Amino acid sequence: MEKRKYPRRTCSIKAFFYDPPSSEIIESRDVSASGVYFNGDPKVNEGAIVHLRMEITVKGNGEEKTFPVDSAVEVVRITKGASGEVLGFGGKWVRVFCRGEIKPVTEFLRSVLGVTGGFVQTIAPETASEPPYYVFQFPTGEKEMQCSAQPSEEVQAPKEETEPKVSRTGIYVVMPIRYRVGNEEFEGRAVKLRSNGLRIATNGMTPDVYSKITIIIPTRHKDRLVDLELMATVTTVRAVSPAAEAQFEVEFSLANDAEKLRMYRRILDRVNESLSVQKKV
Repeated sequence: MEKRKYPRRTCSIKAFFYDPPSSEIIESRDVSASGVYFNGDPKVNEGAIVHLRMEITVKGNGEEKTFPVDSAVEVVRITKGASGEVLGFGGKWVRVFCRGEIKPVTEFLRSVLGVTGGFVQTIAPETASEPPYYVFQFPTGEKEMQCSAQPSEEVQAPKEETEPKVSRTGIYVVMPIRYRVGNEEFEGRAVKLRSNGLRIATNGMTPDVYSKITIIIPTRHKDRLVDLELMATVTTVRAVSPAAEAQFEVEFSLANDAEKLRMYRRILDRVNESLSVQKKV
């Protein structure tokens, strides 16, 4: 019987691929402090590194919070069915990271993996207006994880070693939207669209970081006007003066219906095409 250095436990984590890009939602079967098994096809060979956006839910003090966490995973084993179809893959954690606040990474390490050692590195942003990244690099070789995962001093990390590989580019727009916090709705404007989230400017209530809200986007679908509702998690809130509009960013939940996410990405494609045409004029 195989004896593992770090025991596995059953754990369901939803995720999707950043690189190679895919709209497929995959789910983990089990995890350990050193690796993970996902049901789904990574569409790469063994030895390659895939980049995933994961979503974890942590319960405590009567509250439930969802944290988006990015990861780099080395594919070490691919399992196939009798007819040769890919069923899933076993991976080794390389790094996990997040932007804005350290909590998603520390919650993932502590609550999901049970990791109690190492340091979370703070990577300074390229510009002062952007939030920092927090990165946990998993040990290699004979190194072991020991005490608690603590934040380190802010550094400018070598890009070839630890720079998070996640596209944060987006399209700057002015798009009227609404958002729902609990049972209350507020008006706002989408000012930046990304493939998996957006930035909102509003004079309404600013939701708490890592709270769950619903984004409501008026759009045309099958020749009629409909409200596209997407569940989202607030990831950052920008500090502003009381007299100015507040801005906050959200990431769309992986629990959203796949067709709704496709509808959003079609909106993104139409906006992108429109801007491309304007540039040519």
